[in-house]
Amino acid sequence: MLPNQRPSQSPRQQDDRICDKYLKLCEKSSLLFSQLYETSFLGEGWRPLYQRTFTTFAKLWKLQQTCRSILENGKVHFKRYDVGEIAAKIAQLYYHYYLRTSETQFLNEALTYYQEIKRHNYYKEDSSIQRSFVLQRTLRFHARFLLVCLLTDKLKMGENVLSDFALTSAQLATETLIHPNLQNHQLLAEEMKYIVMNIVNFLVPTREGRVSYSALSRINPQLVFNTKPKTNNRNGLKMFSAILLDNKPNSYSFSELSISLLRMMYALEFNYQLMAPEQLNEWKNPRKHLLRNVSIPKH
Repeated sequence: MLPNQRPSQSPRQQDDRICDKYLKLCEKSSLLFSQLYETSFLGEGWRPLYQRTFTTFAKLWKLQQTCRSILENGKVHFKRYDVGEIAAKIAQLYYHYYLRTSETQFLNEALTYYQEIKRHNYYKEDSSIQRSFVLQRTLRFHARFLLVCLLTDKLKMGENVLSDFALTSAQLATETLIHPNLQNHQLLAEEMKYIVMNIVNFLVPTREGRVSYSALSRINPQLVFNTKPKTNNRNGLKMFSAILLDNKPNSYSFSELSISLLRMMYALEFNYQLMAPEQLNEWKNPRKHLLRNVSIPKH
């Protein structure tokens, strides 16, 4: 053997090396993902962290595509639902980017990933995995999918997702009755039910005065572009950034959003689907900073 020449690795060692790389990427991506969600919406400090997080998940996605059989048969014991988990995290990153930048096209990217997860049935039950383990992840997937359906005006699709959520929730409840030691899974199911009920409250008006989704709509650009300006100043004022604050206690909410924040967001966003191509680069939605449950001092 020549000096500094590494001994050749056996196929088993090569497979283990790929599995180790996968596990390291999983650990790194999970850490970055948590850090990103804890980073303030204010300022631009989140962008480098977001890029690192997205790049890491992209590497993870590519690795599972190119080495799927090795990961499945190696020490990782890679399962079908693991593909769904990676894809769901990427969808969340697209959604997260929308929240921070107001660029609604990223919602469509998130929707595409969620649709593919559903189409490929990545959360299909596996006899080698505890059933409740997969069901609780399926609940989370349906809840986030439903929210993106709401934000992209895919209400019919949202109704189907809601039906899937109800079915999965019932299955998890049955599983908990069979195995009493799974009470923590039932608590998760109750939490997810509460979250989904809040999302549904965005959609359905009631006598208590909740706002129906039909009352929530983005700005029609034609109403803006077809209106003659009251001044000859062509530059005028433009809004580049806005701080949206909701300090109303017990408001219907999901994740970072509440019904009040959602209404304010829509009031500041153009409906890009109604825009002419030449208008897309001219008009951008202002970047929004979302603040919830903020205490306002009384004087």
